Amino acid sequence: MAGPPLIIYFQFLNMNKTEFRNSLLSIFLVMSIMRVTIYSWESLITFNTFIWMLYILPFSITGLIIGNKLHKKIEEDLFKKLVTALLLILSISLIVKSYPF
Repeated sequence: MAGPPLIIYFQFLNMNKTEFRNSLLSIFLVMSIMRVTIYSWESLITFNTFIWMLYILPFSITGLIIGNKLHKKIEEDLFKKLVTALLLILSISLIVKSYPF
């Protein structure tokens, strides 16, 4: 659950949307490389897992393209409001899930 704390920290640094995105994606890239390396070292990535990764790859590339286009179109103020709203929704969701109903 590294995402939300990093996002909150970056919001407090008052980064613009490009700095925010670049910083977050750089950290996630490094974390992903470390995970794949460790998982491979521990033989946790099986052939079946690799096939699933190949299935997901086109969706990841599509998301990357759509994200790049949206990043250019969304204004700074709207971006910050969306990030805040998503953090609020995530927080409420986590609180609700933590209570056994």
